[in-house]
Amino acid sequence: MTALRGTLMPRITRDNVRECFTYHKPDEARAAKHESINEQTAALAELYMDVCPGSPEATLAVRSLQEARMWANAALATNPE
Repeated sequence: MTALRGTLMPRITRDNVRECFTYHKPDEARAAKHESINEQTAALAELYMDVCPGSPEATLAVRSLQEARMWANAALATNPE
């Protein structure tokens, strides 16, 4: 997705659709960053579960963290530093 960098919501085209569905194997440094993202979002999810009463809103908060984690890892995987 490097060619699309700088656009807020790039249009998916036949030229770039495969990039969206390609596994981007991280090098060691990026793998560590992915792990950090995963650990920190899991810790925040656990905090939410500890302090928020069980409710649809609490579930939505944790599910939103799952989505944020996914997008953060996607940003890391598909964009050069």
